[in-house]
Amino acid sequence: LNLSPATVSLILNDAPNFAFPEETRKRVIATAQSLGYIPNRLARSLRNRAELRMVGLILPDISRSCYAEIASGIGNKLAESDYCFMLADHGYRCDVISQQIGEFSSRGAQGVILIDAELGEYPQLPFVTVSCRANAGNTAQIVFDRDRAIVLAMEHFLLQKRQQILLMKEGCDEPYLSKVIEIASSFHLEVAVAAVKAMKQEQSVLDSFGSDLRVGKGIATHRRGVLTFDLANAATVVRAFGGGNRDPAQFFETVCIEREGRAGTDSPITVIRQPLKTTGIVAAEVLLQKIRQKNCPMRTIRVKPEIVHMCMTSAKW
Repeated sequence: LNLSPATVSLILNDAPNFAFPEETRKRVIATAQSLGYIPNRLARSLRNRAELRMVGLILPDISRSCYAEIASGIGNKLAESDYCFMLADHGYRCDVISQQIGEFSSRGAQGVILIDAELGEYPQLPFVTVSCRANAGNTAQIVFDRDRAIVLAMEHFLLQKRQQILLMKEGCDEPYLSKVIEIASSFHLEVAVAAVKAMKQEQSVLDSFGSDLRVGKGIATHRRGVLTFDLANAATVVRAFGGGNRDPAQFFETVCIEREGRAGTDSPITVIRQPLKTTGIVAAEVLLQKIRQKNCPMRTIRVKPEIVHMCMTSAKW
């Protein structure tokens, strides 16, 4: 090219306040592309730390698909603003999280997103939590709108003309179970509570649902629905109340509120779940806003649930 290294560097970095002939710029860029040149963002940051558009992402387990989907949404949104993320998993250890945040900070991260963890001390960096059990400091929190999920479940039961709802309590804490009962009552639905464990032992489910309703008998009416909080338990419910060839009007309608959003499109169960990719996009949007506006106030954002594959759960499944 017969150009100095400084001239090539200034052109490739599109340095302001320097003018070069257009023909020279085209030659440098064409040569760089032919050689497969990719700018080293980390090396640039050694000269100007502000140029490193990087954030830290800390999640419980990289191998779990639910967290990978959230990370995908985060990465896609960050890329729109020419940002990327460094990734670490915390394994639910607070001491590891603190170390990872410190490491990200030392590497020039401008902010941190933390997924599904508890942390006593929150960093001074712009900070966003997703589905965390505490909130403090200079943070913004992204959470699943669990109350809205209950409302969607009850609306679905009414749509399917289900008046008696059996709540399978595994995977549901007591405060949330009380909230479910409260909202169901506001819809004028009859509610009873049972455990999947009892079903597996082939005991009577609950007297309020009829003495003739026994696991393995396959007896169901068109008025009944089942609400669970775990997909494995939902599958157990469908199998337990299944059997025989009956009219579709006699099928139990099974709904699962699944925070981790593991439902597949071929699931025979109506699933109300956290939209994982959307959650990641929202988390990235909020973090970028906090990076650009240093005094951005702390806030909680509730992500609306989505219904996946609405259908009747067949007793023959």
